[in-house]
Amino acid sequence: MSKHSPVHAVTARRVTNGSVSLAVFEQGKADGETIVLVHGWPDTHELWNRIVPLLADDFRVVSYDSRGAGESTILEGAGLPTERTGRRSVCRHRRGQPRQAGARPGA
Repeated sequence: MSKHSPVHAVTARRVTNGSVSLAVFEQGKADGETIVLVHGWPDTHELWNRIVPLLADDFRVVSYDSRGAGESTILEGAGLPTERTGRRSVCRHRRGQPRQAGARPGA
């Protein structure tokens, strides 16, 4: 990877599962191994804006706004099981098992 990564185009899309719609953002190598970046509360996908360029030369980088954050819809009663479902919905279209990285306050 070069010291100064080129700017990669961002593909924004929505993933809908029932009444929930998640805002998903993809960048990087189209055929690269997928890395999914998961933010904690109260952040949004923008938490990863400085990290994505460092990964995008070698990987397909997917970030998204979890339920109730940023551009995604709010679902009453959301919690750990529904967040897992959200990650699966976001990754469903990618081949192979994506790697995941996450952040939470105090981590």
